Amino acid sequence: MSDFEFNPTQYDFNLVNALGCARAALLAYENSGTVEQNIAKWGFDGHEVFIRKQHFGIVFGNDKMVLIAFRGTNERADWWDNLNILPKRSPLGLVHRGFMKATELFWPDLPERLSVFCNKNQGIWLSGHSLGGALAMLAATKLCVEQKHEIAGIYTFGQPPVGGFSFCNRFEEKFSNRYFRFVNSVDIVSDTSLFRTHAGEVRYFDTSGKLFLGEPPWKVTFLDKIRGSDRYGFLPEIKAHFQKNYVELLKKQISKGLQ
Repeated sequence: MSDFEFNPTQYDFNLVNALGCARAALLAYENSGTVEQNIAKWGFDGHEVFIRKQHFGIVFGNDKMVLIAFRGTNERADWWDNLNILPKRSPLGLVHRGFMKATELFWPDLPERLSVFCNKNQGIWLSGHSLGGALAMLAATKLCVEQKHEIAGIYTFGQPPVGGFSFCNRFEEKFSNRYFRFVNSVDIVSDTSLFRTHAGEVRYFDTSGKLFLGEPPWKVTFLDKIRGSDRYGFLPEIKAHFQKNYVELLKKQISKGLQ
């Protein structure tokens, strides 16, 4: 029996799929051996690890779905990409240069190898945490616009803003009801504008673990800033960003019988 739950025909927002993508994004931080062990337990037929400079992505699939997960900031070299904030063209408009250049490192290998996994027209799902969420968003853009792949869904966690208003508007039109961005209360990375904005509607966890589908009332975010240290201790804005917290918060939502 598989240790991984997912509804590959559920394209609208779904907590089970959100948890599956969150677990995949967390797995992207592990070494190749741990990735292989988990993929086998999760019931996937095959996988491939892509390592491009310091960036890391996993593709795994079966006859029902293909999932791509990208690692977030994990090495000192990642910060050169994070801080490279000048604009660069993407298929849908100007975006963060560092994020776009990191995404392009996976080309053309990633789309070429996808043909091996998508041998039965399976839906393609993308996921990532932090910088990995930005890579998932931009990889989905390139796969859809340039390679004409149908994207089933994109789930990101603690993702920084990627592009300006023009890019975000076009992205929302292209991936309407297929893109879901999670923020954990005082997560500092999600709140870093860098002269850019977020696309889509947020899924926001407050410090009590309550999930808001959309922007929470201002009183909630105000109280979260006060209660952050009670919830996470020292440096709450950084600890709230950890991907393991997103996984645990989603597990608790599902344990309550929510979908």
